[in-house]
Amino acid sequence: MFLLPPHSSHILQPLDVGVFGPLKTAMAAQLNKLFAAEIARLYKIEWVDKYIPAREKAITATNIQGGWRGAGIFPFNPHRVLRTISEPTTSSTPPQETINPFLISSSPPDATILQMANEAFNEALRDSAVPSPIRKHGRRLSGIAEQLHADNTVLRKENGELKVFSASEQKGNLENELY
Repeated sequence: MFLLPPHSSHILQPLDVGVFGPLKTAMAAQLNKLFAAEIARLYKIEWVDKYIPAREKAITATNIQGGWRGAGIFPFNPHRVLRTISEPTTSSTPPQETINPFLISSSPPDATILQMANEAFNEALRDSAVPSPIRKHGRRLSGIAEQLHADNTVLRKENGELKVFSASEQKGNLENELY
């Protein structure tokens, strides 16, 4: 096979569904703990530390065999394969636009929500007919938004610490003046 037909990865790449889907879910669950802390940067060692338990949970013999079995490839089940192939629709009505469930409704957004919104945005860009330079610019803007959010989070924390330090310093000065 030289070319994968569109919308056939669930049939021809069973590990995408049976293994890598659960791995992505397990990895997201592991990383959400770090993202909830609104860290400024995720180091490789932190990522690997979270990947190990996610891998152990998702990449199992059961998931691998289930992916192949679910696709009907092994053991070969032609009826399952044929059931999963849908006939192309001949409807002349244009497809309805779906509403993105990850639209940002808070300002400033939570780091996890911003990341999910950017993933949905970039996926929509990949699937669109928008010219390539615009897609590239959109991906850059979403990355910049995440970087600015991280920078803003760090600055807010530092600002809070400076306020606490300043308040304690003023309190110390006031006590010195009283004595």
